[in-house]
Amino acid sequence: MPSLGSMLHAQELPLNGGDTLFANQHLAWDKLPGYLRRAIEGRSAEHSYLAK
Repeated sequence: MPSLGSMLHAQELPLNGGDTLFANQHLAWDKLPGYLRRAIEGRSAEHSYLAK
């Protein structure tokens, strides 16, 4: 299930540039070679800002 949204809290900002891009993870999965899909299929990961 996709997240409802995301937030970025900048601690330091560059004078120029600093663009933030988001990636389409569904497209990334579709483009993976078969051997990599098989290597990671069934695994999971959890990303949390509460992790220490």
